[in-house]
Amino acid sequence: MTIIDKFQAPGDKWDNLKIEQQKVLVGLLEKKFPNAKFHMYIYTPEKEEEIIQAINATDDVYLFSTQGYPAQEQTPIRIMPRLTKMKVAMGIGGSFDLILGLKPRAPRIFIALGIEWLWRLIIDSNKMRMLKRIWRAIFVFLWEVSKER
Repeated sequence: MTIIDKFQAPGDKWDNLKIEQQKVLVGLLEKKFPNAKFHMYIYTPEKEEEIIQAINATDDVYLFSTQGYPAQEQTPIRIMPRLTKMKVAMGIGGSFDLILGLKPRAPRIFIALGIEWLWRLIIDSNKMRMLKRIWRAIFVFLWEVSKER
């Protein structure tokens, strides 16, 4: 299983923190799924060919991209044709945080009402980023769909 991540500026203190979090993530994944092997690559356009060669040298068939929107979707789409054994690629964002229990899942009432996004907004430290995403995902999307009718 391959995990691709991307950071804004190599050497930035936030990027270094993210790298450390990814190392913890891989360790937790290996504990939770002991029969799986995990490989993590920090993506930069300059390293793309090197990363493709490294992935092709493994038996990995799953690719998860945690790069953030929209790169987490665009990068796998661009490199998949050159990955010889890869069968599945998915942009997962912060899903691993929920799977591994690093962030709490929304209370059942939020899930039942279909407002889990509101819970994420409440607990997220970057409220503006979340508000922009929610605005686009709910209101802009619904507006665009209504215009098509």
